[in-house]
Amino acid sequence: MKNKITLSIILLVFSIFTGQAQVFWSDTFEDAGAPSSGTRTPGSNTGTGTPYTSYFARTNNAGIDVVTNLSGGYLSGEGTKFWAGENHDEITGAIVAGTEEQQITWSSINISGKTNLHFSGLFAANNTTAAFENSAFGSSHNDYIIIEYSIDAGGYLPLLKFYANNGISSGTNNKSLSLDTDANNVGDGTILSSTFQSFEKQIPSTGTTLTLRIRSYMNGGSEEWAIDNFKLQEGPACVNPIVYNVTGGGTGSSVSVGLSNSEVGVSYQLKNGAANVGAPVAGTGSSISFGIQTVSGTYTVVGTRNIGACTATMNGNAVVNYVPAPTPSFWNDTFEDAGSPSSGIRTAESNTGSGTPFTSYFTRTNNANIHLVSSLSGGYLSGQGSKFWAGENHDEISGAPVAGTEEQQIDWTGINISGKIDLVFKGLFAANNTSAAFDTQALGDTHSDYIIVEYRIDGGSYNPLLKFYGNNDISSGTNNRSLALDTNSDNIGDGTILTTNFQQFESSIPGTGTTMDLRIRSHSNSSNEEWAMDHLRLLDSTLSNDDFVLNKSFLLYPNPNNGNTVNIKSDFDGDFQVINQLGQIVNTFKVHSNTINSINVNSLSDGIYFVKGTDGTKMITQKMIIKK
Repeated sequence: MKNKITLSIILLVFSIFTGQAQVFWSDTFEDAGAPSSGTRTPGSNTGTGTPYTSYFARTNNAGIDVVTNLSGGYLSGEGTKFWAGENHDEITGAIVAGTEEQQITWSSINISGKTNLHFSGLFAANNTTAAFENSAFGSSHNDYIIIEYSIDAGGYLPLLKFYANNGISSGTNNKSLSLDTDANNVGDGTILSSTFQSFEKQIPSTGTTLTLRIRSYMNGGSEEWAIDNFKLQEGPACVNPIVYNVTGGGTGSSVSVGLSNSEVGVSYQLKNGAANVGAPVAGTGSSISFGIQTVSGTYTVVGTRNIGACTATMNGNAVVNYVPAPTPSFWNDTFEDAGSPSSGIRTAESNTGSGTPFTSYFTRTNNANIHLVSSLSGGYLSGQGSKFWAGENHDEISGAPVAGTEEQQIDWTGINISGKIDLVFKGLFAANNTSAAFDTQALGDTHSDYIIVEYRIDGGSYNPLLKFYGNNDISSGTNNRSLALDTNSDNIGDGTILTTNFQQFESSIPGTGTTMDLRIRSHSNSSNEEWAMDHLRLLDSTLSNDDFVLNKSFLLYPNPNNGNTVNIKSDFDGDFQVINQLGQIVNTFKVHSNTINSINVNSLSDGIYFVKGTDGTKMITQKMIIKK
């Protein structure tokens, strides 16, 4: 009996072992001479400076100097040695034209009899200086890391490519080296950091001998990168993930999407239409949830096996119709009351229209009283109650054009904010974007159509809260010349596009006082520029049930700051701005979630600034003090 049990255990261990990928070649760079087999041939292996400031060499953290101070240098490598590069064309101490690209070739790797090949390696870059350039964004050249392979002396084919991800010249994760996932020579995937990250790619063929090659182009004194622990593996054929059922969906403010079951070793990507939603979720061997979804749409799930990268689309879909939940507020205007909001005074420049139903109007109304250019089932949807405020073709609301009335406005005055802190504005906004109607002067039109929400405290100057402008100048098709959120204050819509389904937008309000005035200004001078708003609210920290606002959603430190570097750790990916006390934008940058983003602020003088982050329809602002 004991022999039978022992034999069973041996067979089980053997079956598990042989079912996994096996490493048959590696280069850890610990050996000065060669990888585990074959030959490593670098174009150069040297540098200048002590430690190196320009180099392409096998090295360690003590042997190189990076532009910004990284605690411990490159982290999480294999052993002590790795290969790194910076400013390649000056590795001899002087600029040598044509040496900006350096390469290493690994030749004579025996793959005879090997199947289901995979390459993996560790990659890192110092992406704190917005240094990496890309000709796709107007630069004169590309900086890159490219891993290629050749089988039996055939042509080289790409495995992994890393390019700059944008052309923005300041801020963490701007002009950063990141994975190119769609082979267009623009980084759009995982961003490299000073902590080594593992990347893997399947090699879709085999033969007798394989050659690997890395090519890297760097010609700047702050373009710093590193590689480590290259491996080749063979393994079992990739088995498509098991197809499980997509679960969830429905209507409301707390609608989740999930999967009925999952596999360990498979990553599941949630999609809304063709767009990825969030990061892939690892399979657990049981059902998984992608959480609550706050964007309406049809959600599907694609599973990808981690080893082999074969995929399968899960069965079915989940349809989400997101309706924001009512949020407690200390002030609101639902437009259900003809006279006024919950407190203070509403003063509308006009409250009328022409036609039956109205075809030109700026008025408190409902779907039965207005006529929309294209046929919409039920008119504007998902509002609060039956009444809302809407506008179209403002300068003809009296029945004939009246010059100077294209912009209409509403003022809310005398709102008591005494004792309120961490103020937040929320509101529902919609537009009929089916006729490519909204004009934008910044894109060549004679004027701009817009919705602008502004505020002032204690009689001060008005400051913007939310701005919606036309998003392009293409004159046909859905979502062309559409009204969309302006996230970077350039008077061009670049964020969430308004639809005939009311969507909730919000913005935090820096500062407080005794009395607040709100104002909305809207410009519409055409019979198909149709927009609406509903359920405007003010909240403070004692009332908001939205974790995004209540939890501040990003940490900014040190604050006060000595004018060197400020660190931001955020729970959302977003576009950020630094705004001075005059309301001027003095810096813009992107922040990536769940990592420390280091932002250089040494160009800012002493004073108080506001750091504003935007995530979809939400904006949040925190005060930053510079004191050198």
